[in-house]
Amino acid sequence: MVSHRLIGFTADMKIDQSRHQQAFSLMESVVGMGIVGILTTAIYAALTAGFNTVRLAREDQRATRRLLDATDQWDLRPGPMGHRLQS
Repeated sequence: MVSHRLIGFTADMKIDQSRHQQAFSLMESVVGMGIVGILTTAIYAALTAGFNTVRLAREDQRATRRLLDATDQWDLRPGPMGHRLQS
């Protein structure tokens, strides 16, 4: 059987181990670490934004509750001449 070399492969489609690299190059490693860094930053930003949204919602709810408690204490019954009394 005659095998002809075609850019890293033999005629019977086996990988030529002398042409095949066994490790990642420096550029592939740098690109991979860059992607991991970007994803880590994005996850951190999303978590921070989520926690800030929850904090602001709680503050709004607390302010609304205090405002409703304050307005519930107003005396809105009609006065002697049909006018409403305000406290």
